[in-house]
Formats: sequence, structure tokens, C-alpha cells
Amino acid sequence: MNIFVISKFQSSSELLAIFLRMLGHNAAYSNIDTATRELQRSRFDILLLGCELSSAQSTRFARLFRKRNPHGCVIALAAEKDARPRFEADNVIDVSNGAPSLLLKIQATYQQARSARAIAAV
Repeated sequence: MNIFVISKFQSSSELLAIFLRMLGHNAAYSNIDTATRELQRSRFDILLLGCELSSAQSTRFARLFRKRNPHGCVIALAAEKDARPRFEADNVIDVSNGAPSLLLKIQATYQQARSARAIAAV
């Protein structure tokens, strides 16, 4: 999967991207200052948005992503269980359960979103 991670803190994005690459995925990362440029020039399967982004930032990044990647999946990363973003995401994943759980939930969300979009296209 091609995954793009955006976080307010570049170190957080970078660590998650490194972890995803170690697991065999293509992962790019950005902070909020350079994310728009990357979303406009590249295609991704999944957009991961950090929990510390504002609602306005997350909404803007999700819209840019969906415009270029209509079959892609937007996932909000939450710092606590049952947190809901104030923008449209395919799923919200609680990151407090650790990296292995995070990856399984990312993959499951991506598969569900792709299946739903394939059915809707028919």
C-alpha cells in the first residue's frame, strides 16, 4: 500500500512512516507545512491524519487527498478511545493500543473502503 502520513510534528509522521516501510509498505510523511504540495503531486492508497491536527487542517487535507485519490481511504489517528474527528474519515483508529494493532486496523479499513467503493461503482 502507498500510505501518506501527516502530523503536526514531523518526528511523529516520520516514525510511523519508518514503521510502515519496515512492514513492506511505501510510506511518505509530511508536516502541515509541506503536506499540501505532496498531496497535489502524488497518489496514495491511504491518508493517515495525526490526532493533533485541527479540524480545519484535517478537513482540508482529506479533501485534497480525495480529489486526487478518489478510491483512497482517509484514516484519523486518535489519541484516546472513542474519539471522533470533526471531518469525514473512513475510520478512526485509537493509537494507544500499539503499532501491531494499528497496522491491522489500517489494513482492515482500507479493504472495507475499497470494497464499499467497488460496490458503489457498479
